[in-house]
Amino acid sequence: MDAKRINEILISGRLVRLIFDTQEKDHFGRTLAYVYTNDGKFINKELIKRGYAWTLFEPPNTKHDRDFLISQRYAMSNHLGIWKNWHEEEGVRYMGNSKSKRFHQLNCPFGEKTASVYRMIFQSKWDAYYAGYAPCKKCISGQND
Repeated sequence: MDAKRINEILISGRLVRLIFDTQEKDHFGRTLAYVYTNDGKFINKELIKRGYAWTLFEPPNTKHDRDFLISQRYAMSNHLGIWKNWHEEEGVRYMGNSKSKRFHQLNCPFGEKTASVYRMIFQSKWDAYYAGYAPCKKCISGQND
C-alpha cells in the first residue's frame, strides 16, 4: 500500500485540524501543516511511524523533528512500509550535509558544493536515513524498492 492510500484510510470520515509551525507555506507555495484527526491522531507522525514517509527537516518548522525521527527509527527497525524490503548497494557511501540534513551520492554536483565543515560520510543510505537525513532530489530517488 502507498502513502496516499494509507493517508486516505487514516483520515476517511474524520474531521481534520491543521496546525501550523513557523511557516504556513514553503517556497513552492505548498501548505506546511501538522494534520490531526478529531480523535487526536497525529497523521504526519503516523505516516512516518508506519513507514510510509520519512523525516524531512525544514527549518524553521522544527516543532516535531525529534518525534518524527523517533518514529522513523521505529519504522526502520521494524521493517515497516518503505523499509520492509530494504536493500543496499554494496560499497556505496553517501555524503551528508549537516546544515541542510540532506544526503547525496559522493559524485553529486549539489553535494560537492557542501562546505567541508558540514560534510559527513555515511557508510550506507540506511545510516543516512537513520540519522534523520533526507535524500537529495537530484541524485537519489528517495525510494528503495
